[in-house]
Amino acid sequence: MSKSPNVPMPESVRELLWAAAESNDPATIAEFERRYPQYRAELHRTRAMIDAMRQARPQATTMARFRVPETARRPIGARLALALAAVLGLALVGFSAYQVTGWLHNQRKAPSATQPDSSTPLPSPSTGSTNNSVEPTPTPQATDPAQRGVAERPLPPAPPPAVVRLTGDATLFDAIAALKSAGFEVRLDPDVKDTDLNLAPNNPDAIVELSPEEAILLIERQAPVRVQDLGPEGLLIVPLEKVRNVDPPSGPAQPREASGN
Repeated sequence: MSKSPNVPMPESVRELLWAAAESNDPATIAEFERRYPQYRAELHRTRAMIDAMRQARPQATTMARFRVPETARRPIGARLALALAAVLGLALVGFSAYQVTGWLHNQRKAPSATQPDSSTPLPSPSTGSTNNSVEPTPTPQATDPAQRGVAERPLPPAPPPAVVRLTGDATLFDAIAALKSAGFEVRLDPDVKDTDLNLAPNNPDAIVELSPEEAILLIERQAPVRVQDLGPEGLLIVPLEKVRNVDPPSGPAQPREASGN
């Protein structure tokens, strides 16, 4: 059975033909010729063409590449510098190790140099000679750490007692000002009015010194006011008419010292 020249080869059959020709497998070629005997001549031509193309293709050859070692590329100066750097590095490491070892050795010997060895007897003075005798080193007396540096400190002097100084012609407001100068906090009721205290009417230049307690008693006896102790807030002076059931002090205030012309 021959191939009709007017019937083109189907594309699927052409792909099988090329696959069989490129495989160069006898079983595949025989199977193609069995199924498509009309294309046997075409199969042989295709195989011959593929064999010619394979024989005509040059064989790939690998060229040997010559590599220069890295050490050969380096100049002699660079290799010498590298060797010197390595030698210097080793020398520095050795010197550092020597210094550290010496320092540790000194640290271990330092406590033994400062502490006396109890096993070594102290030298005793010679009985036959006075010039070459060795004086024994006195052993320091052990002291109690709790008593070391402890001494009685002198107490600060006591502050002088507060003194209220008034003149012979002092008034109530003068006495209040003297209490403030002695360190007292004094507040006044708005209705309190100034009045003479009549300390020394015949000697107005006299100086009368009183304690704060005596000055308060004098103010309540000589002026129509009462002095109330408010604790931390100080003293409050109010008129007598605002205070109920409070009698004035009975005893006179005695000045500690008075001087006048």
